[in-house]
Amino acid sequence: MAFETLDLGKIIGAAESIKGLRRQAESDKLRDAYLQTNIAGAQQQQKFAAQDQQAQMDAATAKRHYLTNQAIETSPDPKAAVQTFAPEIVQQYDQAHGQGAFDALHPEDVKSLARYAKEQAAAAAGINLQPDPNAQLSAQTSTENARLAAETARANNAASIAATRRGQDLSAGTTQRGQDIAAETARRGQDLTAANSKATNPSSAQNLSKAWDVYQQARTGLVKGLQGTETGPIMGRIPAVTTAQQIGEGAVSAMAPVLKQIFRVAGEGTFTDKDQELLMRMVPTRTDNPAARDAKLQNIDNIIRAKLGQDSSQPGKVVDFSALPP
Repeated sequence: MAFETLDLGKIIGAAESIKGLRRQAESDKLRDAYLQTNIAGAQQQQKFAAQDQQAQMDAATAKRHYLTNQAIETSPDPKAAVQTFAPEIVQQYDQAHGQGAFDALHPEDVKSLARYAKEQAAAAAGINLQPDPNAQLSAQTSTENARLAAETARANNAASIAATRRGQDLSAGTTQRGQDIAAETARRGQDLTAANSKATNPSSAQNLSKAWDVYQQARTGLVKGLQGTETGPIMGRIPAVTTAQQIGEGAVSAMAPVLKQIFRVAGEGTFTDKDQELLMRMVPTRTDNPAARDAKLQNIDNIIRAKLGQDSSQPGKVVDFSALPP
């Protein structure tokens, strides 16, 4: 029997081939694991990015709900505010509680629902409804320091003024007594002249009556303009973007030239610059509540009526403002 001679080169070559195949298999396993790791990492990053984007969208939505419910809660007419800012609430409430259930709610109940929804939305949006105690303490400290500084300056100024006034009073007293006698004599003559002029000058009375009529028209427009929109210390500070809000702003602005014209018609000496400034401050605006608005208008009515000589006992000269249309 013949034996084949062992070829050592072939044996070594076969061994190297086997080692190469094993290394290739290990390399393929490592590459597959690396690719799977990268794919998993990319998928995880996409998941996190999607979650962050959804969280931002949820926060933005919650903030919109917070602002909407805040506007409803602070509105003098919360039901109308719901119809304006979130009409879908009416449908959702009626679906849950029956047709017409929302209309049967009391306005305070609507405000309570809006307050609860606002608190939930604030929590979701990350809005802190509690004031910062440190900020409050800092503000109180600054206010107190400013008050003390103002009181000190006011006391020093009062002392200086008092010392100067004592000297001035001594010299002015004698002069004033003589001037009072002369002024009283002149005033009596002016009163007599004015009475004669009023009796003989019908055009002056006509101008006063016309000024009164113009004021009535402006007052009616102001009342209608403010009653036709949302008013109050919060809603009134929202910029006038709706037609009703712009009409209300225009009605307030229209009172300025009317009052100035009344000042001119009433005559020099009847209305002072201080009278005009005070009356302009009394004109109601969108930031006033209805009760404050009515009180301001009644006060202006009384002053204008007295200044223009509108006697409530004369028929046709006084308007019953309670009968004006809304």
